[in-house]
Amino acid sequence: MKDINLINKKELCVLKLSKDKRNVYLEYIPIVPDKNISEKLKQFDLEYKSNSNSILFLIEFIEKNLSELLDAFSYCVSLKDSYQQLPANGHAYFATRHSELIKQLSDIPTDNTDWIEIVKNDISDLRTKFHSYINRRFNAFNIAQAYKICENNTDILSFSHRRIGWTKPIYPLTPNFAFEIKTNFGYGHVSYFFTKLIYLGIEIIPFSEWVMYPHADFSEIIRYSKKHNLDDKDWYFALTYAKDACNLSLTNEQAFVDKYIMSECDKMINELESILNKNEFNYHLEHVKYDEKGFRIEPETQKIVLAGHELIEFRGEKISGALNFIEKILSFEKVRSMNAFIDRIKKLNLKILPVLQNEVPLINSEMINLQSRLAEIKGKLAPMQETYHSYNKKSQDFVNNNAVKKTIDEIKELQDKFISLNPDFRQFRMEFTSLNNEHNDILKKLNALETTNRKINSYIGTIQKYFNSTK
Repeated sequence: MKDINLINKKELCVLKLSKDKRNVYLEYIPIVPDKNISEKLKQFDLEYKSNSNSILFLIEFIEKNLSELLDAFSYCVSLKDSYQQLPANGHAYFATRHSELIKQLSDIPTDNTDWIEIVKNDISDLRTKFHSYINRRFNAFNIAQAYKICENNTDILSFSHRRIGWTKPIYPLTPNFAFEIKTNFGYGHVSYFFTKLIYLGIEIIPFSEWVMYPHADFSEIIRYSKKHNLDDKDWYFALTYAKDACNLSLTNEQAFVDKYIMSECDKMINELESILNKNEFNYHLEHVKYDEKGFRIEPETQKIVLAGHELIEFRGEKISGALNFIEKILSFEKVRSMNAFIDRIKKLNLKILPVLQNEVPLINSEMINLQSRLAEIKGKLAPMQETYHSYNKKSQDFVNNNAVKKTIDEIKELQDKFISLNPDFRQFRMEFTSLNNEHNDILKKLNALETTNRKINSYIGTIQKYFNSTK
């Protein structure tokens, strides 16, 4: 079995079209280190290991012997992290920083040995970082050479990479089918890795993800056919997904339509229909686990049990949210009739609408009762505040006046002693704390109910707006 942990480290994973153009398959192109540069890099390593050679000597060695490594490279060490650019002549930073440290060292008084040692360590660390930096550039150079091999081979449709930034190459396979690998590596939290399938000019959407994940986002789902983790080994899964889709489109277009379009719609709507009648749900977790070879372990699921307003809110979110997909589903009308799917979504929304409408007065009534109790508690707490703060000040003064070591244990012991000397405070504090906790709990409940009420009203508005627009 192939070790996919080697992708983008020792080899590129590529998607290749067969000579007869009847199918596509995965292949691996080795990332071969340039022999000439490798030999020079060995000499660089020797010079580095000789501690007598300063970083300025090492920089000069690279400029004279390995200038190819000083070009600009689009290369991510980590697909998901940011600030990984390798600009042309980026090594100049190390020379500048070295000069700054040398200047700093010369300005330190000779008797300040601790600070001198710190700066010397910084200079040594800078030298080590430069060595790592050059090796990273060597890796970037080698993988760039492998890219060129792939780009010059017209049978290679797509290949793994570590390029920084936005790429969106489209690969038309047949008059009816194309796919694209959409990447934005090296930009932190806005990085992404998608595969998009395109059939008859229509982008295929994973409708079932709307009901597979509890916090799915419509605007995110419509960006891809398959979403991948920001990990080099996920190139295997991305290109395998594309391979399977390509081959099915080449051999059996009807089966392709069934799998990637009709089945996706059916899965989504079947689950929506079950959501209307159950309160226990099993959803995929967002994180993915891998075995020792890098292959994915089946995604874990999490059981969610909902009740009351929370259950109604969840049903409303998923069922009303499905209306957003209708336009996308209708785009496949030229492939198959989609009316049955649309009718099922409409029926579900007509069923959930009165349920949502009935929930609003229930929430409002509960909020009124809580607000009434909150006002009552505030009325009791107001005159107690001054007494509570007075006792607290006396307790603090008692601790300050009697503490010797001021350890946590001693302070706790003195606080307990103060309470034993003031038994009336013990009962007062229990009553005050109980009321204050209830006050805070009610505020939390009110905030939660206000959020639920706002969301349910928005779902009602979504449903009404849709049916008013289709009259």
